[in-house]
Amino acid sequence: MFAGKKSAQIREILISESAWEEMTCLFAPSLDKKSLYWSIHFVIGFSKTCYRSLIDIEVGDVLLISNNLAYAVIYNTKICDLIYPEELKMADHFEYEEDFETDDFDIKKNESEIYDENDDQMINSFEDLPVKIEFVLGKKIMNLYEIDELCAKRIISLLPESEKNIEIRVNGALTGYGELVEVDDKLGVEIHSWLSGHNNVK
Repeated sequence: MFAGKKSAQIREILISESAWEEMTCLFAPSLDKKSLYWSIHFVIGFSKTCYRSLIDIEVGDVLLISNNLAYAVIYNTKICDLIYPEELKMADHFEYEEDFETDDFDIKKNESEIYDENDDQMINSFEDLPVKIEFVLGKKIMNLYEIDELCAKRIISLLPESEKNIEIRVNGALTGYGELVEVDDKLGVEIHSWLSGHNNVK
């Protein structure tokens, strides 16, 4: 008899709390789309390789962009695809000079080591762990209203000479900066700084 009354009281309290939550949500002010802000990164492509490949990267090397896909990222999470900027399609053709030294490893060997996300591959050591190198054209602080508009129009607003200051991110971490160049009709990034100014990771 006592237990039955107690259960009824508990149910009544739970019902009352649920009704209060509905009332407070109903009359609470809606969140303004202009009151919250996020840092948006504009990626213009990426390449995939393995950790071992990073060891020999130095300032002056050229990293080819294997996948020319533009998209917006928030906290390493892709939020929408973007239209590839026409300005980047008209990049000046890049030609090697005799005194310009670059490691063929970054231009040729890397392509054969790019992993497909759908491939089930066994690794023999941690050096074989896959890494994703993303090339970021720029970043901008945007509110929810602006993000919504960005994803609808899918157009990047380029800053002057932004192609000369490309961020290089490995698995989301900033590792260097470079300039967008063209090599054999392919886009790449010539490294100007790598790992806080060090020439390599050794």
